[in-house]
Amino acid sequence: MKNIMKKFLLVIAVSLLTTGAFAQNWKAGLRLGSSVQAVAMYDYSDKCYAEGRAGLGYINGLTADITLLNNWKIAEMNWTPKAGIWNFDAGVGVNAGFGPSWIYAGVAGMARLSFTFAKAPVTLGIDWTPSLGPEIVGNTVRFGFIGFYNGGLTVTYNF
Repeated sequence: MKNIMKKFLLVIAVSLLTTGAFAQNWKAGLRLGSSVQAVAMYDYSDKCYAEGRAGLGYINGLTADITLLNNWKIAEMNWTPKAGIWNFDAGVGVNAGFGPSWIYAGVAGMARLSFTFAKAPVTLGIDWTPSLGPEIVGNTVRFGFIGFYNGGLTVTYNF
């Protein structure tokens, strides 16, 4: 089961990263938080972008996790014009995952402060992505904040 999960997530991560390499308006990278995730972002308008994440974590055992978000560019701050641009984004979406003896799915929110370097196609961001929804543990179904403490640091290459 663990090998299948690893192969599945590797295929998703490679797909997300290679898709971004052939198109403009894409960002691809890595997010470190409650799990390690491959990240792809696509700017489909001046004010919005889609984000997909897939990765592995360790919460009471090995966990596979997928998050899909629609994000809005709320504010662009020109605090350090020579170094780069600061952004504040927020979004909503879905989050799902499974572990050795449980599975969960829920609604996710996202708030991110990021910095895009002026002289390099790289963005660093810190975000909070809580999710709320049901989880099944053994024969028990419960409802709660699955990823309430799901903060992370994201590094992306901007194509």
